[in-house]
Amino acid sequence: MSGLYIHSASAYIGEANADIALLKEEIRRYTQENFRRGNRFILLSLLGARQCIQHRSLQADTAVYLTTEHGNLGETAAVLDEIYTAHSLPKPFGFINTMSGTAAFYLAQNLGLRGRNIIVSSQHVCFERGLELLN
Repeated sequence: MSGLYIHSASAYIGEANADIALLKEEIRRYTQENFRRGNRFILLSLLGARQCIQHRSLQADTAVYLTTEHGNLGETAAVLDEIYTAHSLPKPFGFINTMSGTAAFYLAQNLGLRGRNIIVSSQHVCFERGLELLN
């Protein structure tokens, strides 16, 4: 097995319940694309990746691997609340965004990537599960 190198890392520390507009403003430092339908999970994924690559371009066949311990819990809770508490159908984009894979899709689309994209959810060892996919 050849060596594995981490070429970049990023960090973003924000208030848990801060206005989502603050995330969008931070993302605008890296891309001018408007993410009207993106939720906090998607925006944090975009911000992390954009901070890592800065303004460099990637090869179109670059793969996207995202890992998460719990997936998109915020959007999932909101959709379940609409269904069971409000007794109504969820908003279409809210429902679609409960699938954590949409974050990888948005990221690949924003970066112009056509390689495979996947998201792995695994409690406690999500980073390690993502590394296993590299073999």
